[in-house]
Amino acid sequence: MSAVEFQSKDFLSGVRAALIATGMEPQDLELELTETVLMQDAESAVVTLLALKAMGVRVAIDDFGTGYSSFTYLRRFPVDTLKVGQSFVQEITADPEGSTLVGAMISIGKSLKQRVVAAAQVVTPVEGESWLTHLHRSFDDTSMGKSSRVYGPPAPMPGEWPLRNPALQLSNKFTGQSTTLHGSDLYRFKCQGCHGASGAGDPPEINSVIDPVRATSAKMYIERMKKVGMDVTSKEAVPLAKQANAMLLDRLHKGGTDMPSPNPNLTDAEVRSLFAYLRQLAGIPGAERQQVPVVEPALRVGEHIVKSTCHICHASVGHNPSPQELAEGQIPPLSSLTSRLSLNEFVTKVTVGTPVLEGSFAIPVRGHMPVFTYLTPDEVADAYLYLSLYPPRN
Repeated sequence: MSAVEFQSKDFLSGVRAALIATGMEPQDLELELTETVLMQDAESAVVTLLALKAMGVRVAIDDFGTGYSSFTYLRRFPVDTLKVGQSFVQEITADPEGSTLVGAMISIGKSLKQRVVAAAQVVTPVEGESWLTHLHRSFDDTSMGKSSRVYGPPAPMPGEWPLRNPALQLSNKFTGQSTTLHGSDLYRFKCQGCHGASGAGDPPEINSVIDPVRATSAKMYIERMKKVGMDVTSKEAVPLAKQANAMLLDRLHKGGTDMPSPNPNLTDAEVRSLFAYLRQLAGIPGAERQQVPVVEPALRVGEHIVKSTCHICHASVGHNPSPQELAEGQIPPLSSLTSRLSLNEFVTKVTVGTPVLEGSFAIPVRGHMPVFTYLTPDEVADAYLYLSLYPPRN
């Protein structure tokens, strides 16, 4: 919201009129203002914010950390959310000790009973060939094929066909609006399909993420060396841990030889939050406090799931295979999924699994696609929404 809008004498009456006209509940509306806008006339801003709170409207300070609001005014501003500016996050996360500053900002927010989140990135369509095609392997030989082990229901008997999909079960919170993600959520969207819930992977092809992450802790490195009969000092361990830290962060940003790049590219806030969860999985003390919550639109959630999970096997565009071609191993492109499946069918297929029609007689058989039980119906619906509004392209 601009300074002109916020400082207008008709601002509050305009908000009331908008709520009445739309029928929206006041608590479902969150207005975003930057620190700069609020500090142009801080005293008047306090009065206006109090009026908004009296109406039940939620208020967020956007680009927090990039302006010049003082702690005194932060205490007086009745806001619900502090959104850390992306440029500020990039600056502090360039330093390995940046998570300490993030933790301090979270502590400030908690002391003021405010939520601290970080800004997300722009959404783009999914593009190009699948990782499966890139590897020149069949699905059963891929990391996801080896580690998922959860498939849909068996094919029905002839008298049971056609099966009816269960009723679509979306939560009352599903509105296609923004949601707050943590490192554990980003791990589910981007890593769990291959590395599993524990991060152990499926050696020797899918390496565990645990040991590389433990190498980022000087204390754990010293303990590990001691177990094999080597005494390493803290002075020796700290530089090695920092080097491991930098290498792992680079891998999360760029991917690796046997690992797809983290498409969509992660923001620094997302990387830090995901990295903190990886450290938590590895048993590094205090890691859970470093997970910066990130507010992301539904489309960004869908983008994470489609690009990091679905795109492993499904190309972005291509021929929509017939039942016979499905029996021969062809995989439908992402561009065909919203035309092949309704929202209900898509959510059911991903979270529960459904039989598919294959062969020259289009006989129902057990589906070949893993079932992603760790994704919620709301999250899968976000993926469908993303594919619908951002059509895949070559």
